[in-house]
Amino acid sequence: MFGQQNKLKELFRKYGWKLVESQVPVNFWVAEIWLLKSVWSPTDCYVFIEFEVDPMCEKRKNKEQYVWAINISLKPPQDWQNDNNDIQTSDNETDQITISTHFETRLSEIFDSLNNFRLKYNKSK
Repeated sequence: MFGQQNKLKELFRKYGWKLVESQVPVNFWVAEIWLLKSVWSPTDCYVFIEFEVDPMCEKRKNKEQYVWAINISLKPPQDWQNDNNDIQTSDNETDQITISTHFETRLSEIFDSLNNFRLKYNKSK
């Protein structure tokens, strides 16, 4: 997962995103959650990326090795620990993109999804 995450971080600037915060939740089914902020208009758009662990995987210490999908949403995931942010959205739609195989071919799908959520956020304002 680390190589995949590093690749995503490299591409954020190119596609108008900035990693604001990351958290490691206590739940075994999520390896990490990222909060992204759009640096392109609208700059008050935030998106969450949740790295989901393979549901067939047993509860293991190195759960980041078993990430099989990315969930992308405007709404904070249930595991998000910071309730003090000013992220207000009524959108509860989530895109799930499988990344366990062919990650490189999924990159365009990931950034298309991020852009679609930015557009949805912009239309809702």
